[in-house]
Amino acid sequence: MARWGAAVLALVLLIGAFAYWKVSDEQAKREKAELELGLAASKMINVSFQQKSDLVVETLSGDVVAKSDCQGTIFHPEQTTKAPVTVDYSVPLRKIGASAYSWSNSQRRLTITIPDVRIGSPNVDISRQVVRQRGSYISRECGLVLARKAAKALAARATSTAEKEENMERARSSAREAITRLANGVLNGAGMSNVRVAVLLAGETPKAVQGERWDETRPLLEVLGSQNS
Repeated sequence: MARWGAAVLALVLLIGAFAYWKVSDEQAKREKAELELGLAASKMINVSFQQKSDLVVETLSGDVVAKSDCQGTIFHPEQTTKAPVTVDYSVPLRKIGASAYSWSNSQRRLTITIPDVRIGSPNVDISRQVVRQRGSYISRECGLVLARKAAKALAARATSTAEKEENMERARSSAREAITRLANGVLNGAGMSNVRVAVLLAGETPKAVQGERWDETRPLLEVLGSQNS
């Protein structure tokens, strides 16, 4: 009887060990499949981004006013110039390298960390500018000085406006949305709509953007290393 009991116990332990191995093996296969999915998604998006140039994500537009003057020998005319100005914010897609991608197996989420938005050179519409000058006499030389100073002041004022925190935050929000749409477009075109995409700007944390707790992610370079080892 004791032998039968020992045999049954051994059989139970053997079945339990086999079941544990089976579950562990299936879990390992699932994790490997999920990892391969993230790796494929990362590579596909990375190749697409490397083939593109800067992506304009937001454009700031409005009227800018600037003042200029000319210190002549006798007369000192002044000029006030108002002109429409546009400033583009862009993201350099080619600078989003392999180290920018991280993958979460549990949520099938690909996190892309992108450079901060760049402020482009202001585009001043001289053809629509309104000029008001003060001074009893404005020489040709002073006229050129006033125009040159006005153009420089308008560009500086536009850049200063573009650098304001509220405008930068609006551009960053647009950058996250634009890159997400672009990445999703690449994945959907490849039939990989089951991958979630999240976009962070350099220096941001996932919690700051999503307001949720994220699990540990694996950088693409680390995944590539583990695949080659």
